[in-house]
Amino acid sequence: MTFNNILIIGAGTMGIQIAGQIARHGIHVEVYDTSKEQLRIARKAIEQYCGRNSVRYCDDTQALSKNPDLIIESVTENMKIKQAVLAWIEDYFDNERMVICSNTSDLLPSKLSRKMRLRHRFCAYHFHAPMNGANIVDIMPHKQTDHEIPLLLSDFTREIGLIPLVLRKEHSAYVYNNILNAIMDKSVELVIRGVADAEDIDRAWMGNTGMQIGPFGMLDAIGLDTALEVTKVRARKNPLRLPGIIFFQQYVKQGRLGVKSGQGFYTYPDPEYNKDDFLR
Repeated sequence: MTFNNILIIGAGTMGIQIAGQIARHGIHVEVYDTSKEQLRIARKAIEQYCGRNSVRYCDDTQALSKNPDLIIESVTENMKIKQAVLAWIEDYFDNERMVICSNTSDLLPSKLSRKMRLRHRFCAYHFHAPMNGANIVDIMPHKQTDHEIPLLLSDFTREIGLIPLVLRKEHSAYVYNNILNAIMDKSVELVIRGVADAEDIDRAWMGNTGMQIGPFGMLDAIGLDTALEVTKVRARKNPLRLPGIIFFQQYVKQGRLGVKSGQGFYTYPDPEYNKDDFLR
């Protein structure tokens, strides 16, 4: 089985990234979102990345291809919203052999798919930011996932020029994000405690690691609304994360979502950390 008819649901930051990477390798993909404006933003970003391509943008479910063989859900990191989208997918598309994936960054596939009829065809399929150079894709099956699904997704991942990493068991936040979360948690804590501001924390990170972006620049790229939702999920298990919710809420309430809104901790498209004198 190969994937020839691919549907991305959600034209936000990661939906754009995934669709752009697929289109860049000459594979037809549809991007669905209820927002015409978000689809306009997606089209502009994807065409800047890989030129005019075979991506089809749609805000009307009736116009979608009726028989996708791979559907990647990439909506906001919220259990109820994602489960509602997955339920709609099963009801709307009549294909018992399609593979259904979630680009969740923190939610477990066994819990997301608890009420799904096709849970054996479901897997977490987590992209990082391929259009920005991140080339790892996490593949996380659950106990009832058909054994062929991770193999198919691994082959497809390589086909679109990325590196598959199949987890041996379910684990919240995968591999890289577990490491990244520890860095982000400590960075946010230092700001909340008034030890340093976001810019100086990024300077410390960039100056010592040689990286061209720091923790708060990365948070802007992820999206502060996404960071807020992830923090809410993590706070249910660890109340020490509760101050992080308040921290991110103040930015989200102001519409400062990061790169996608043009302002977060930095202003885009020309953030301070990209300037030659940032580390001086």
